[in-house]
Amino acid sequence: MLCLTLVPLALFVQKTLVYLLIRALHSRGFGIERVLIYGAGCTGRRVFSALARSPKLGLEPVAFIDDEAGKAGGTVFEMGYERRRSACVLPGPISSELIARHAVDLLIVAIPSIGRDRFLHTVEEAFNAKARVSFVPSHFLPSDPWIDYQDIDGVLLASFGGATRRIAYELLKRVCDFAGSLALLVLGAPLFGLLALLITIDSPGPVLFEQERVGQNGKLFKMLKFRTMRMNAEARTGAVLAEENDPRVTRVGRILRKTRLDELPQLWNVLKGEMSLIGPRPERPELLRNLALAIPFFEERMRDCKPGITGLAQVSLSYSGRAPKGGFLAAYEDTLTNPFRFELARGALADDMRTKLLLDLAYVVSLERFGSFLRTELGIMFKTPWVMLRGLGR
Repeated sequence: MLCLTLVPLALFVQKTLVYLLIRALHSRGFGIERVLIYGAGCTGRRVFSALARSPKLGLEPVAFIDDEAGKAGGTVFEMGYERRRSACVLPGPISSELIARHAVDLLIVAIPSIGRDRFLHTVEEAFNAKARVSFVPSHFLPSDPWIDYQDIDGVLLASFGGATRRIAYELLKRVCDFAGSLALLVLGAPLFGLLALLITIDSPGPVLFEQERVGQNGKLFKMLKFRTMRMNAEARTGAVLAEENDPRVTRVGRILRKTRLDELPQLWNVLKGEMSLIGPRPERPELLRNLALAIPFFEERMRDCKPGITGLAQVSLSYSGRAPKGGFLAAYEDTLTNPFRFELARGALADDMRTKLLLDLAYVVSLERFGSFLRTELGIMFKTPWVMLRGLGR
């Protein structure tokens, strides 16, 4: 139990140190991207101020560019009373030569009313200079799978291609996953040996159980668990979720499932990069096909996101996906799972999974900003040992 207390604390310290390291590297010019803002009007100034207030993003505004001759040569100050930061306004028109001359990594188009032809020309010039493009969208947001949206201190930016999460955050999560899983595997080795001995004594069969699951972007992988059921438990039933007091579960398996200790071998999956310590739980492909047909967007919860050993749904809901009585979701559960109050629909697997999906998607959204990412990860990390100690598994 000491391990359950020390590991979250160690991971918290580790994440904080890596975050401080990223800030230190940014302050010394490492990992900084040079930003050119196209449009020196009110929108451009809002973008400039938002970037100035978010140094952790590593986006450094170097200048504005504007086609209006009256603005060229002027200076734009950061919004606020102090007006500490400022940038000069370069004369337009925009060109790949100008972008390359200023070593720009990212061009932000801060003219929501820009015409289509002018916008496409700007994008073409930026791409010719090997610069990425973001833009402040108009009131009519384009719905396109190639466009991502990111809120930076109240300013909505749209970007072409790829996820909006910064590479530094992805690196931070992978470093924490690797170090955390390695530490848990080493510290937990005596416990793993004890559990393996108990499983062997309790029932015949292998100690570990390997099962195919659907991971990031639909990729299949073999997930490890301590075996908690009798051999050939699904020979007659096929792929089904475990029920309360399931007769297929062994005596030792019942304890392992209630405390979630059966999931510990997945630390090896995390070490290999197939899973993360924290993320949406991976489903079996047989179940996922049916759930995707019954629940719109269910398969989207792990697009660009690795599955985890624990997650927001696991620390907020019961094993089946039901909201606990008195919890913040309990009042909305009927609306989420059975809005028309059909008696025959109560307790259906898809209905239980809808609440899980809501929390899984909330977790994925939290990854878009470093602050929400850190708060969510740490919250899940510290709640997981409590869930294990309460024996809420099945």
